[in-house]
Amino acid sequence: MKTFKTALHLMITLASLVGFLSGWVILSHSRKPIQPISAQVLEPLPPLQPIQSFNNGSNGLQFTAPLSQRSSFSPAFMTGGS
Repeated sequence: MKTFKTALHLMITLASLVGFLSGWVILSHSRKPIQPISAQVLEPLPPLQPIQSFNNGSNGLQFTAPLSQRSSFSPAFMTGGS
């Protein structure tokens, strides 16, 4: 049984090494990305139009956090274990 386990370990090691090295060779010999011949000049985008507001600047939305009222303390995490 010991010789079988040793042989299995060697076969797995060799297969891993062969797979790693062949993948390394394939990736190293793959085509490289095409480099641009000339640098393209990018033009800036035109400015955006101002946003039209509702009701003379007041849109009626209120961004306030709701107040939570707790009458008794309860732990944040509870487990059903013993």
